[in-house]
Amino acid sequence: MRKMSSATVIAAALLTALPAHAYSGRWLVVENVDTGTCYRMTAMPSGPNWRRLGVFNTFRQAGSWTWEHRGGECRNSPVFS
Repeated sequence: MRKMSSATVIAAALLTALPAHAYSGRWLVVENVDTGTCYRMTAMPSGPNWRRLGVFNTFRQAGSWTWEHRGGECRNSPVFS
């Protein structure tokens, strides 16, 4: 059996400790219709006042879309104002 280095063991422990949803590979951009505020999330919020604007592969793509559309559909954003 091959021995693992301590750095490999620590890296593996850190990766398993991170929240799984942060690396789900599917990010939604959704808008609260009442306020015009956009959010990046991994699941649709409950309630009737939300609309889905896009599905993206990474958090960065979802954030870029929110930034590019901040004057259109996304009038406000908690991250990019």
